[in-house]
Amino acid sequence: MKIIAFLVAFLLFFPLASSMMVFNGNLDTIYNVGDKISVNLSVLSVGESVGFLDVNLNCGEDKFLLYKNYLFLEDGEHDEVFFDSPLLLSGNDCFLSSSFSGEISKSETFDVSDKILLDLSLSDKGFSPGEVISINGTIRKASGEAYEGAILVSLSNLTEKSYEVVGGVFEGSLFLENDLPSGVYPLRIEAVERDISGDILNKGLFEEEISLYRKPTSIKMSGNSSLVRKGQYNYSVYLLDQSGESMENLSIILKLFDPEGNLIVEKSILSGENFSFEFLSNTLKGGWKLNSYYGSLFNSKVFYVGSNRELGLRFTNHSIIFSNIGNVPYEGNYLLNFSNSSSSKIIFVNLSLSVGEDYEYALDLEGEYNVTSEGGALLGSASLTGFSIFQGERGFDKRFYLILGGVLFLLLALFLYFIFFYKDFSRSRANKKKGVPLYEKEIAIGGERGLLSKNDTSLESVEKKRIYYCLFVKAESNLQAAEEILKQGGFELTRVRSNMGYLLLKPNKTNFEETLFDLASKIKNSFSKKGEKSSIVLSMAKLKEDVKDMKSFALFNRRLLDLSRSRILMSQKFYDRLGFRLPVSRHSTKLSNKTIFYYLL
Repeated sequence: MKIIAFLVAFLLFFPLASSMMVFNGNLDTIYNVGDKISVNLSVLSVGESVGFLDVNLNCGEDKFLLYKNYLFLEDGEHDEVFFDSPLLLSGNDCFLSSSFSGEISKSETFDVSDKILLDLSLSDKGFSPGEVISINGTIRKASGEAYEGAILVSLSNLTEKSYEVVGGVFEGSLFLENDLPSGVYPLRIEAVERDISGDILNKGLFEEEISLYRKPTSIKMSGNSSLVRKGQYNYSVYLLDQSGESMENLSIILKLFDPEGNLIVEKSILSGENFSFEFLSNTLKGGWKLNSYYGSLFNSKVFYVGSNRELGLRFTNHSIIFSNIGNVPYEGNYLLNFSNSSSSKIIFVNLSLSVGEDYEYALDLEGEYNVTSEGGALLGSASLTGFSIFQGERGFDKRFYLILGGVLFLLLALFLYFIFFYKDFSRSRANKKKGVPLYEKEIAIGGERGLLSKNDTSLESVEKKRIYYCLFVKAESNLQAAEEILKQGGFELTRVRSNMGYLLLKPNKTNFEETLFDLASKIKNSFSKKGEKSSIVLSMAKLKEDVKDMKSFALFNRRLLDLSRSRILMSQKFYDRLGFRLPVSRHSTKLSNKTIFYYLL
């Protein structure tokens, strides 16, 4: 009634008007494109009014027809027009206009926006490959209405991902692939609202630059051939980022392991530097590993050191010393030609050398000689005195040896005289009075820790050859543990090297084999507990009581060490005399043209 009264009053003051139109209700101050606007328009006719009623949306110079309808109103007739229509124009200070029967009416102004507002935040602005960008916030239209629809999150042209937003609240993330190159990238988040035909109605954009850091992703190793013999070994090591580019000034740890898993070298080098290692002629044969480490990154290269059969020679004034400087046992004959202006002599030497072993061959030549190999290559010159006649680990001067032999012979003669004549004669006289048989008491022969035993009660003690036992041991490091165990048993080890030694002695009690085997087992277990390998030889033989026989027996046992394979080796005679059986394997080999049988435990 108020609207009608207003229209009547208006017509009284403006009698020329044929109709009156008024937009009822309050419009919103801002809309988004595509929003529906509800229109309530009152029309009052003055006199008879006939024609089309048009309602338009006006934004700047653009006009869009929202409503059109034909009306016929008699004088004083009133009509109410209601309709909803989408707003398809955008701009500021827009308004609705109506026209009917030559009259025009306008509504209050309002804004129509095509903006979508993204109020978002990122978890950080700097990232490494493999990390996640977390994004959260709200998305609303300019009208304040919560946005419902899809958004697209993209990082430059490298990666993109779509999300669906419900209720205007967004929580999402973007994973940065491990191989994304480092640099500064624009992060774009787009919200787009479209009509049913796909045309864009409203849109919004969030942009932020993020930094992608360089990240070490792999270690590259390059070098010479995988088959190595002696000489310099070079490898270049690079730390690579996610795009495969080398990263400088970062330290990489390198570890070199031999075929037995022992750590040989550990060092730190910078990315891009070279690692060098000198492989000697006797470097252990087999597969070596060079490992590289940077944090959790790891790379490994396996290369193989091949067989190197190499012999070294050097001369003294009475001998030639052969050294196995290769990495495999050296077996075979070696021919040497000694010549000067007046004579020439060819010498064949039968060699059987383990890795690192030396053999001294005594020469009975005197004078200056040129020495050539079988192929005629000059090996060097030698000034020889001809004094050495003993072949073994070391040469002995002939004169010294003869003098020493004479002294030992005299001492032995005196000793035997005392044992078999003076002492036994006195004892037999006393025993005859008591009726005690000769030799019933034990025969004292020598000291407990020497080569002979004072408790030997066998009649074999007076024979020309005596039974001797040998325990030969070789370890990876030193023999301190073995020496302590043997001292507890009352024995003293004779060292050949820091990691090699032997016992050479007569039995001092029955079942002496069991005593030696028990000592060998304790020594073996002692090294095993420390993670070290050891080789032990147990053997026995009948020997003459002279230095040469004992030396030869000791050297024979030393050669058996090469067959032990880091186990306990027992000669057949020793094992046959052992008072119990063991889980052993039987083997044979030829040494000095003789077939030798032995057991490995």
